[in-house]
Amino acid sequence: MTGRSGASGSGGGRRVLPLLALLACHPSDAPPPADVLALPPFDGAVFACQDGVPDPPGCAELAQAYAAAAVGPLGLFCNPDASELCNAPRPAPGNAVGDGGAAAAGACRCPIYVSPPHSAALDAALQHFLEAGCHVRCCDCPPGGPAVHACRSLAPGTGTCG
Repeated sequence: MTGRSGASGSGGGRRVLPLLALLACHPSDAPPPADVLALPPFDGAVFACQDGVPDPPGCAELAQAYAAAAVGPLGLFCNPDASELCNAPRPAPGNAVGDGGAAAAGACRCPIYVSPPHSAALDAALQHFLEAGCHVRCCDCPPGGPAVHACRSLAPGTGTCG
């Protein structure tokens, strides 16, 4: 033994990586992993929202990009062959609620549910929207609202959460 207490001969002790080594694994210019997405608070029914607060310039365009990502080819995609659940809540794009009010050009407190393995583009658009200081609006949610559910098959290997 060489003066290290508790260590046994060939690496039986636990090694701890320095914090800098862990940070080096995720460069600052890379997008954050999906599980680091800073969502507004969600109470299980709706997201926290704000009305009457003006959005900074550019939010209408960011909201359009978010809406496009939601209805794009991977927005609500899931793989029914992998028994994926649509269980990750995201604020609904305003156009998905159809209330025609302020939320129509933004994001709404009502949830949509997505499949996490396929939500990267949607999450990136939402992250840009939120980081720009844009607000989730207090729209009226459809009665009953969406629920966590299994992926609905459209064809072999393709499905939708919507």
